Amino acid sequence: MKVAQIYGTAEIEEMYNCGFGFNRSYAQLFENSAMRISGLDQDGEIRVFELFDHPFFVATQYQPERRALEGKRHPLITAFVNAVGQVAVGQPHVIGVTRAGLEAARRQGRVGGESVSS
Repeated sequence: MKVAQIYGTAEIEEMYNCGFGFNRSYAQLFENSAMRISGLDQDGEIRVFELFDHPFFVATQYQPERRALEGKRHPLITAFVNAVGQVAVGQPHVIGVTRAGLEAARRQGRVGGESVSS
């Protein structure tokens, strides 16, 4: 699972602040599909989906971007940005791109945009 690989563990702790959830009666529809349920909370409620045949498709019922309010980078956001960078330099399906690699691709004209700054 991409999410477990990104976090580096099979168990995580995230905040969920919503009164809505996934209707479990539809869960069986995802058992044999490319989109799979890949994360449950402590009560067995579905919180994460992944599309396994896509370079990066992760859907959560928690909000990873809220970690930025604490001044921290979230591993899912970082992995998404890295995956986008890999696709931009012509290397899809690989998570992780280096700043130097992206800059080199820009110098070679393979990627547009401004220089990456620290």
